[in-house]
Amino acid sequence: MRSLLQHFYRATRICTRNHSVKLRLAQAWTEELDEIRPGQIPQKIRKRFNSLRDAMYAHQSLPAEHAAHASARKMSVKQAEKHTEEIVFLFQQLVLMHEPEKQKQDSQNLINHPETTFDQDDKPRLN
Repeated sequence: MRSLLQHFYRATRICTRNHSVKLRLAQAWTEELDEIRPGQIPQKIRKRFNSLRDAMYAHQSLPAEHAAHASARKMSVKQAEKHTEEIVFLFQQLVLMHEPEKQKQDSQNLINHPETTFDQDDKPRLN
């Protein structure tokens, strides 16, 4: 099972493909973000995620079509761009929220392994 970060990372990658913005948005939603429930999203960004979810379910779909495809199809290009940018923003926020945890783990590793050295990119390397 993928983490939220992985889902948003993959959705962001889909948003950069060489297709129309509406298709990229619909694919990012259906392939990576649709299965995420609002309760899984940190409170700090949940309202924005819910707004994106509402936009992706705004229109009735045709038979055998996901609502995200129908909704994206009925959006203007500017609206689709805005929602695609929102996916990237939400990914950025998740990364920033995750970073303090990683820094805490790195600090704990330094405490537990005082012989740690750093490589040329300042990444800790346990000896």
